[in-house]
Order: sequence, then structure tokens, then C-alpha cells
Amino acid sequence: MKKKIIFSSYDDRDNPYYGGGGAAAIYEVAKRLVDEYDVTVITGNYPHAKKEQLIDGIQYKRIGPGSLGPRRSQLLFHLLLP
Repeated sequence: MKKKIIFSSYDDRDNPYYGGGGAAAIYEVAKRLVDEYDVTVITGNYPHAKKEQLIDGIQYKRIGPGSLGPRRSQLLFHLLLP
């Protein structure tokens, strides 16, 4: 059984409001870890995002509403983190 690693960042590679370097860095690190770990990335939700998605062996989970706009959604994301 693999150990788990969880990254949390509001930023997501495909987020139309952000999608910046932080999301790209997390993706690059996470894809290098999937052979030895179960990797989950928790991001904020955004319009047309899938709530859960497997990308290159990385489980992405998006939390919060995607319809409140970037500022309100980001605040709510931090309140909803497990």
C-alpha cells in the first residue's frame, strides 16, 4: 500500500482566473511522485471544472463553488479545506 501525499492550492492548471506557476509547479512535483505515492491535489473549483479528475496518475479534487468568481471562491476554498 502506497503512502499518501496531498497538496492543497486554490490554483489549478486549467483555472481561467489563475492557472499560474504554482499550479504548474505542483503538477510537475506530483507527477514525479505518483510511482511511489498516492498523490491527491485539492484545488478550488472553477466554471466547467470536473469535481474529480485523474491526470497523469494524480487525483485532482476541486472543492467549493465555481460560480462565485475568483475572490469569493478563493476565500471559501480555504474555509472548506479538510
